Amino acid sequence: MAAPLRRMNWVLAVSMILLLALGVAFINSASATREGAVRWLFLRQLKWWISVGAGMHLLLARVSYRRLVDWAVLPYALALLLLVL
Repeated sequence: MAAPLRRMNWVLAVSMILLLALGVAFINSASATREGAVRWLFLRQLKWWISVGAGMHLLLARVSYRRLVDWAVLPYALALLLLVL
């Protein structure tokens, strides 16, 4: 367990956490004028997407980019297809 933590890019992880905190603050500020459950709906949705994004970050951070290069054509083609649509 210690070896992956030593290899981890801490600048990237701290930057991601700071950006997430800033995003939560912005959304909380933007929804401050709303009343009741609607205000907390945005934060609940954000909590879900933060957990999905953090999970994907942890998953992809463990995979060597050299292994991802072999599969890079598939997401690239998918992104181009979505741009065309």
